[in-house]
Amino acid sequence: MATVKRPRPHIPDMVKCNVAGRQILAAGINIFAESLRDEGETLRDFLERRLHMLSGLLGCKRSELHLDHDPPLRVRDFNKRTGKYTPDANDPAHLIYRTAVAHRFKTNVKGDGAQFPDRVLINRERKRDRQKMKIRCSRCLTNWRIPPSRLCGRCLKVAVAVRDKLEKKWPKRKMQSASNWPKRSFGKRQDHDKSRKPGR
Repeated sequence: MATVKRPRPHIPDMVKCNVAGRQILAAGINIFAESLRDEGETLRDFLERRLHMLSGLLGCKRSELHLDHDPPLRVRDFNKRTGKYTPDANDPAHLIYRTAVAHRFKTNVKGDGAQFPDRVLINRERKRDRQKMKIRCSRCLTNWRIPPSRLCGRCLKVAVAVRDKLEKKWPKRKMQSASNWPKRSFGKRQDHDKSRKPGR
């Protein structure tokens, strides 16, 4: 059963300019002042000028800059009714320009800090979606707006079983205090001097 394909909205040039400007501003105020838009400059030319300046700060070529969603779209909350992500897909605060090497490293090897790479996070979310889709038959799956109370009997039973399985916690083992530990019995100490025979 295939998972629902989520949209990937187009990123406007103005959002890209804001992302590049934020990263240039983090490098220094004087550099940011040079990246301001000139009078009569088109938005596309303004974006290219900022990206060339940003590529110089990151030590790469303009063609090696990749715009990365952080966190990935597949990991964000998605509303099927409105088709919107939370946070929004085009939110400049959750977009960042990376070099091509850094982007591949974050996607396949290791995320920022101690995070898993994006590939692992995306596969985990897809697995969860497949588990959720298994709880509905073809009738209940065709309409995602149907509330759980109106599911058919089969899907409702499976939904409850899957929910209990996902929410199942490991049983807690009661720790035994030191005072309750079983006491080890020792035999009485024998007096070896009495056991010796006289004359020895």
